[in-house]
Amino acid sequence: MEKLKTIIVDDESPGRENLASIVSVYLPELRVIGMAGDVESAYNMICENQPELVFLDMELGDGTGLDLLNRFDVSEFYTIFVTAYDQYAVKAFRAQAIDYILKPIDIDELKDAVQKVKMQIHLKNGINENKVLLPEQNGEIAFDAGFLKVSTVDGLEMVSIQDIVFLKSINYYTKIVLNNNKSYIITKTLKEHEKLLQNYSFFRIHHSFIININYLKSVEIKEKNIAIMQNGMEISVSRRRKDKFLEIVSVYKTNI
Repeated sequence: MEKLKTIIVDDESPGRENLASIVSVYLPELRVIGMAGDVESAYNMICENQPELVFLDMELGDGTGLDLLNRFDVSEFYTIFVTAYDQYAVKAFRAQAIDYILKPIDIDELKDAVQKVKMQIHLKNGINENKVLLPEQNGEIAFDAGFLKVSTVDGLEMVSIQDIVFLKSINYYTKIVLNNNKSYIITKTLKEHEKLLQNYSFFRIHHSFIININYLKSVEIKEKNIAIMQNGMEISVSRRRKDKFLEIVSVYKTNI
């Protein structure tokens, strides 16, 4: 896949430069082709350069990021808002933004947002990158003999369920992390995966996380309830799930 042509729109120069630096270090799949500081110059730059992705601040000198998007009858680019203002999130998603990231920028959140853009592009092109293709049994989606069939740009991969360390909800998608630190973004919700994994050693410890008990290293039950995974990941255990979680742990793990 060629690098995605990207434009950064932010009314503050340090903000533009900071994001450009992050992109150059952490997102080599992107190519920043221009930066703008207001609605008018951003509109002209987008029309002239036809980017695939626009990082967009909300408050601009001569309007808002929403004003910019409203100038396009049909948007041919994907938008990720990167802003210090949290009150516009609902309006941003109504404007079909891919994601809404608050400053200071979290690198992992930014990577996840870009992954969504890449997925949308491949879905649009018919490639269906990182989409789980599962057979149907009795009208319900099911795993295929303990494996996920994951279609990527490199072809079909069979991912063993036992290699999954945890699953994380990302809006209407799910990020699946394996024991080799490889990850996939799946176009299914965490709730769907919870149902599919109910007969395996998985437990939903938080509204945003399902973990594989076999990769659980330790549990800290103090002021905060924390599950520590073998890869070092620390995940909060919700209060209402704590008792059931400890019961499940006692069944699957004898050394905790």
